Amino acid sequence: MSAKTAFLAVAIALAGLALGGCATAPLTQTTTLKNPKTGKTVTCGGKQAAPSFWHGAFGYKIAQRHKKQCVEEHERKGFKQAG
Repeated sequence: MSAKTAFLAVAIALAGLALGGCATAPLTQTTTLKNPKTGKTVTCGGKQAAPSFWHGAFGYKIAQRHKKQCVEEHERKGFKQAG
């Protein structure tokens, strides 16, 4: 294997690892809430990661905050967490 081929193989492997880290895995677990009066359900959380450095660096905290706000908002409206 020539040095150029070895370099190319390593570069491809590193690129694959880097792109794998940008896969769109959920940042937060979902929470399902149900309104006992209407039967309506909503799901909070489970946002998908955007493939970028900034989202990876800050996205988890932002997604957690949005999920918490979503749950709190629906609980104020009478929804209960579905077990």
